[in-house]
Amino acid sequence: MVRWNGAPRPTSFVNSSQLTANIRSSDVAFSATASVTVSNPSGGMSNAVNFPITNPISSVSFRVSSLATTGHSSGITVGDFNSDGKQDIAVLDGFDKLMSVLLSVGDGTFLPHVDYPELGSSSGTTSLTSGDVNGDGKLDLITVGSVLLGNGDGTFQSPLAYSGTPDAQAVQAADVNGDGKLDVVTANFSSTISVLLGNGNGTFQPAMVFGSDLYSVDLTIGDFNGDGKLDVATAGSEGTGYVYVLLGNGDGTFQDPQRLHVGSVSAFGIASADFNHDGILDLVVTDDSDFPSTTELAFFQGKGDGTFKKEQLTDVSDFTCGYDMNVADLNGDGNLDVVVGLNFSPSAFLLGNGDGTFQSPGKVSGGTLTAVGSFNGDGRLDVAVAGKSAVTLSLQPVAAATLVNVTSSENPSHLGDTVTFTATVTSTNNGATPTGFVAFRTASMKLGSAALVNGKASISTSSLPLGHHSITAIYSGDSTYPQNKSQALIQTVD
Repeated sequence: MVRWNGAPRPTSFVNSSQLTANIRSSDVAFSATASVTVSNPSGGMSNAVNFPITNPISSVSFRVSSLATTGHSSGITVGDFNSDGKQDIAVLDGFDKLMSVLLSVGDGTFLPHVDYPELGSSSGTTSLTSGDVNGDGKLDLITVGSVLLGNGDGTFQSPLAYSGTPDAQAVQAADVNGDGKLDVVTANFSSTISVLLGNGNGTFQPAMVFGSDLYSVDLTIGDFNGDGKLDVATAGSEGTGYVYVLLGNGDGTFQDPQRLHVGSVSAFGIASADFNHDGILDLVVTDDSDFPSTTELAFFQGKGDGTFKKEQLTDVSDFTCGYDMNVADLNGDGNLDVVVGLNFSPSAFLLGNGDGTFQSPGKVSGGTLTAVGSFNGDGRLDVAVAGKSAVTLSLQPVAAATLVNVTSSENPSHLGDTVTFTATVTSTNNGATPTGFVAFRTASMKLGSAALVNGKASISTSSLPLGHHSITAIYSGDSTYPQNKSQALIQTVD
């Protein structure tokens, strides 16, 4: 016999080496961990095997709006620039050397953009990030060639120039020498990376150059070999099709690059994160072929020693190139997803399966440059895509909510009495009547589950022992409403 969380389940097939049991839909209606045991006719019991159960989550959907900015966008970043707890947006126009700052109202709308000059580089600024480079607790804006110190109220000071990155294509800020001050690392099209150690006041030491023949257009920073020192990985541009990994020495210097072959002509975008839950950083890279012009997402599994193994290619889009990437858990399932900025096409998102593979891409409206944040205050992640003179916002609709209440037919009850527990699940916005299942449990065991009928579900039990019991009703959720649970009801048995 098979027991699911202690309850017997009928078997439909048995032979000398295997058996098949029928599991009820209500058994897997909730996110939880199930314990499965098998017993034989003589009473012998197997060890328990635990299985995680997760609710299926549908693909992400968005509603779209547009924000006006200045000129031709070449960079975008998200942060709380005025310290009000809301995520704001900054967009860089590298051609006209202007910075547009849009402060969030908190409901998915923004104040009109305010523009600031930026110095950029001689070849035109093509990247933007944010961080606190002077240690005053206020976010600053960092471009290729200049820094705009933040005042903490959403305004910024005149730009401070830094040199040594004349043909940089991407910029990131991180403390690469471990002194507690943010440093700047750039990926240079002239085949190197530049490292500028921060002085802690918004200025930087002269650039140090590492690598050769990299021809990089994007970079990511992380500890790829687990030694506590930050490393750099870059994506090689058109004609190379390689990723280069430079291991850090912990003092701001880097070792000679190691080369990874992506598989096609160009590697434009790159990001690092733990996509398969093994505690080791992996890489994702946009892999663009020359003809036909097709973008794929290449997954490189990290081995934990600074090396990687190419595992997976996922189609993203045809007749376009992927220039930009962001990593975030868009659908809240605990698995990291990827947003890819594309030219000549809507941008794309790929939901992660948690094992280094990804689902088929969905579309995100807007241009080539992407950023992720929660812009309407619901805690769900949204996507901002910068294009010509505008930012397109793709906001996830606010999830419908429910209230779950549990009652008892007799409280207190006597030992051996049959008690009926009833859960009522209602919409908080007068929406559709919730459907699905409700599981009833004490702090230590599951009592049973029942399907909702007209928003109510009930079970009866006479097995509660003497004492006080905390009874909780857990709603499974459905296609409209997410999973939810009740406040505990204290049932007394005397």
